Amino acid sequence: MDSGISVTAVTTPALFTGPPEAPAQVVRVRIRRERPAGPLYVTVHGEGLTTPHPRILRTDTDTDTDAGARTGAGAGAKGTTTAEVAVGTGAAAPGELLAATARVATPDGRPLAELPFEADPARGGGARSSARSAGSPGLWVEAPDPQVVVAPGARGLVRARIGSTGVRSALTGRAYAVSPYGTWQLTAPAALPLRVPADGPVEVEFEVRPPLDTPPGEYWIAVKAACQGRIAYGPAIALRIPPRVTHPKDE
Repeated sequence: MDSGISVTAVTTPALFTGPPEAPAQVVRVRIRRERPAGPLYVTVHGEGLTTPHPRILRTDTDTDTDAGARTGAGAGAKGTTTAEVAVGTGAAAPGELLAATARVATPDGRPLAELPFEADPARGGGARSSARSAGSPGLWVEAPDPQVVVAPGARGLVRARIGSTGVRSALTGRAYAVSPYGTWQLTAPAALPLRVPADGPVEVEFEVRPPLDTPPGEYWIAVKAACQGRIAYGPAIALRIPPRVTHPKDE
């Protein structure tokens, strides 16, 4: 039966995300939907390739999610969208061609559309865009605080430092707080206006307010910067939420 879904193109730009010791290559998967469908799970498969957090396309909103993470890419109920998937490439050398398949599936794993392609791990990998590590013009994102601890019902800040390399004028755009499924409510707003001066970095702060009923544990948030056609991801920032402390009512 025709699913009405097809993968029309796949690219591997020089963009990376994740911790410095295990950077993930960003793979862009272009998907066409002839009719409303969702949620859809977008992954990349191949020998030595992993997709730790499948991209989820929802049918009831105009956003796509990284296992629920918010981004600025459109993903409406019908039409064409580009999903960014973080793919682990293991020990592959930059420029090495890897046989891969981009797959769109239902939440229970039933394939709906696939497209074989050759993954080309970009040069200058790292936990930020290749502009900082390879010296080419572009954006970079750093995280001054690798871990933030916020109690349920309290308020905290996730900070990121964003700058440019080889760009002689200021850049304008937006900074996004990207987080996994189930953590959308932790940051608000999840997008901020961004202006990166040519003579130095700028720092952005996202407010974190875990509701009182947030389960304790360690979550993560990453900051994505998008300015005038340039995109960069910062490393994952650990967000630790301790158990809620309750006090018995006075009798």
